[in-house]
Amino acid sequence: MNEPQVNIEGYFPTILQFSKNPNAEKMKLELLGELRTIQTTVENSAPKHVDAPHYSTLWSGINLLERKSFRPLRDFIFQEAVRFADFNKLDIQKFPLKLNESWVNIHSTGNYQEPHVHMNSVISGVYYIKAPIKSGDFIIHSPYKYTMLSPPTTEYLPLTQSVSAIQPEEGLAIMFRSYVEHSVRSNKSNDERISISYNFTM
Repeated sequence: MNEPQVNIEGYFPTILQFSKNPNAEKMKLELLGELRTIQTTVENSAPKHVDAPHYSTLWSGINLLERKSFRPLRDFIFQEAVRFADFNKLDIQKFPLKLNESWVNIHSTGNYQEPHVHMNSVISGVYYIKAPIKSGDFIIHSPYKYTMLSPPTTEYLPLTQSVSAIQPEEGLAIMFRSYVEHSVRSNKSNDERISISYNFTM
């Protein structure tokens, strides 16, 4: 009996880009002090309607990466956003990327982030300034998770699961399209996780 010709291909994938900053340690040392100052002088503007407490400058009006001391990190993140846009064939020659907003999130022990998307943006991402072990995986959610069954499986395959976990690393920038639903698991370490989030428009 002849074997059938079979092709298994992926369509409508969820694409993420992972970029490791070669100057991460230097930038961490330079920025931690300023981030502590911001934490003590800028009121927490994390949304009040969510169940996940943490410190954030999300709605403070501060576009963090546009501050002078954050410019080297901004340049790295902008460079990687352009790389991700090029891969996605976005027409950034006619419609250049714009860093619409950026903010710091500080998650203490027990803090987490509920599933959400970044509306009215094209590219979003997160950069880890400080990421202790067990400080909370970054989770991406399948766009089909609300309509799919979750049957027993014999092996974990990112292409077929409803959620995928990514362990944070200091100096790691994660880029994704802004419609990708994501969340952060609870910080189970005895230290803080400090990250910077950002949104780009065109």
